[in-house]
Amino acid sequence: MVGDQPSLEDHKDCLVLLVDHQPLYLEALSSVVGTIKRLQVVTHPFDGLEGLKNIDPDVIVIDPCRGGAFSTEYLKTVKRLWPLSRLMVLTDCNEPDAVVSALAYGAHSFLLKSESVDTIRAAVELLCGGAAAFSLPVAVVMAAKVAPTAYVVPSLPAPAARGLSPREVEILQLVARGLTDAEIGDLTNISPRTVQRHITNILNKLNCKNRSHAVAQVIGSPPPLSLVRPAIDTPEGAEASESAL
Repeated sequence: MVGDQPSLEDHKDCLVLLVDHQPLYLEALSSVVGTIKRLQVVTHPFDGLEGLKNIDPDVIVIDPCRGGAFSTEYLKTVKRLWPLSRLMVLTDCNEPDAVVSALAYGAHSFLLKSESVDTIRAAVELLCGGAAAFSLPVAVVMAAKVAPTAYVVPSLPAPAARGLSPREVEILQLVARGLTDAEIGDLTNISPRTVQRHITNILNKLNCKNRSHAVAQVIGSPPPLSLVRPAIDTPEGAEASESAL
């Protein structure tokens, strides 16, 4: 996890604006973020953001990726409308250029949608408190861009989902949010039958009897947020970094 971890107890009524292209995901994200104490949530699609000038969000969570392409135009619009808001990118686009562009346009945090519900909730809470959070793959990209000799150490134990594919993790997260197979299919652009096949694979990989068991095993695991540290020149430091990964 990058930066300090101030508590929301010191910050009253953190206003969070959630912006996404997918109405179903936006609704699910709102239900997750809305459980944070002393936090207000406003949701809005990308169209018509100009009409929200009367609100002043402390944090904006946005997915600038549409159709598989990362667009800085969305980030420009948000920063123009709310230049002082803290910005979190929550997306499926994790290409190095997307990470660099997001940071260049003022993003304070960058998370992947494949993260667990608890991870996303914790990241929003940290951002409201003035800290920052990055998914581990994103932190690796940052470390490589900023200092090729840097190494990345997970701040919390890796989740049980390590053996699942990104798509399987995504589907399990949607299951945890109470979505049906049909709703998951609509959200991920696959058929309900394909959703069921993914769930069967998840249960087999995790050796779980049912969906609830799989959700408890994976979604309940500690979130894989990360901490970027400068490299240590000594061999002992290098060994420590390898063991942590």
